[in-house]
Amino acid sequence: MSKFIQLAVTSAMAFSLIACSKQENSSTLNDAKSPEVLKQEVQAQKLAEAPKADKSMPLEQYQELSSGQQVMFSYLANSEMPIDYEKSAQAISAEYRGQSDDFKKRDLLNALKPRIDAEVAKAKSAKYFFANFDAELDKYDFESKAFPLKNLRDSGTYWYFYDVNAYRYSFLNGAVFNKIPVVDETMARTIESYRASYKKMTVRVYFYASSAKLGESTLMGEITRVRLYDGKGTLLAEI
Repeated sequence: MSKFIQLAVTSAMAFSLIACSKQENSSTLNDAKSPEVLKQEVQAQKLAEAPKADKSMPLEQYQELSSGQQVMFSYLANSEMPIDYEKSAQAISAEYRGQSDDFKKRDLLNALKPRIDAEVAKAKSAKYFFANFDAELDKYDFESKAFPLKNLRDSGTYWYFYDVNAYRYSFLNGAVFNKIPVVDETMARTIESYRASYKKMTVRVYFYASSAKLGESTLMGEITRVRLYDGKGTLLAEI
């Protein structure tokens, strides 16, 4: 009888150890992070460590973002990865793109490298931009006394230029600026009349090129100011 009890206890202990082992393995597997989660965590850490915009910078010192080349060079200036000279040369030189002779292509690449390096160096010290968009406003929100701005509604929205469409840009804090407050009723009526009749209005977004998105050719910007203009360039509202 005692041998039977001892055998039962031994079996129970063994089963318990196996169960614990399975639980530990299961826990280890559950704790393992997917590459996408790890990527997001690294990106979040990079953004936290990225330099922030100087809000006192005069708006007159912001330069207009008007080409894909600017986006590319600014992206390269913010990226921690080595410069892909072939990809950059492909983007900025029609002669390089059209050259089929590999020796001439190599010579062109070597000739373009100093220019690429110079543009990237310049981009490292010129990070304040403004970009213009056709205004996309929702109807006036009487409760918040503001016009929702559809241009900045989605955090995942990005833009690019056709000259170098492999590089794009997006905003880190668009949600903070997705409503333009207009407390004055007269001005609100004016803007609403423009919106309702589809008259041209322009949204100008001022931002600081702060970082490059990990694993993507996307320049990330920190918005510092948003302005709304009518078709003649008159300032209507800002935030």
